[in-house]
Amino acid sequence: MLARTLTIALVLAASVAAADPAAEKLFEDGRTALEANQLDAACDAFRRSEALEPRVGTLLNLGDCEARRNHVATAWEAFIEAKTLAEHAHDKDGVRAYKLADRRAHELSARMPYLLLAVTRTDGLELQRDGATVPEAAWDHEVPVDPKTFDLTARAPHHESWTQHVTIVEGQHLRIEVPVLVETHEVAPLHDPPAMGGSGTAAGSGAPVVSDGRSRARPSPTRGASTTTSARASSRACRRITTGSTACE
Repeated sequence: MLARTLTIALVLAASVAAADPAAEKLFEDGRTALEANQLDAACDAFRRSEALEPRVGTLLNLGDCEARRNHVATAWEAFIEAKTLAEHAHDKDGVRAYKLADRRAHELSARMPYLLLAVTRTDGLELQRDGATVPEAAWDHEVPVDPKTFDLTARAPHHESWTQHVTIVEGQHLRIEVPVLVETHEVAPLHDPPAMGGSGTAAGSGAPVVSDGRSRARPSPTRGASTTTSARASSRACRRITTGSTACE
């Protein structure tokens, strides 16, 4: 382990020249955390440094860190990226980095788990592994994954979702059949009958509700009121006319 770490550090020495200050600081933080066996913090720092400025040395250290966490596929990916980056460097350090990355990736390949998702398509189907979307390009093909336990979920619009608890271990080739999702049938809501107003009348209506289902209009009280008012006005007019000695018909 010590010899491997020293080799990675030597490769790094040639790769940090004129490094981005933030990327270099993150790398140094990663090295400090790695030496203290704080693997989560170390891997995170290396990954952030790599995102700011890709370097062969950073990728080699990231791969070593992920391998210590038993993230076989993630470590293998970092070494493959380091190998690709190193092959463009034609000096001695570049050649050494290339050989180191190639050897480490080869060592991990024998431990690599592979997952094949055999999918029966449904319109709008989405697969998720522990909440992270599995790209459709990764369906129906063996892909390297880290050994772990996870939840595999399939969902599609207007279908019941499907979930399976999965455990995959080092060196395993696991095939999972994703079934046809069951379609859901939505039932249209029933409409409530018209709300009833006071005194047995339908809301918003003055007509009474009778047992035979027909409405019978009540006589309007306004007509009688108008006639009485008119008669009283006529009587008063007649009295005035009579007082003035004028005939009233």
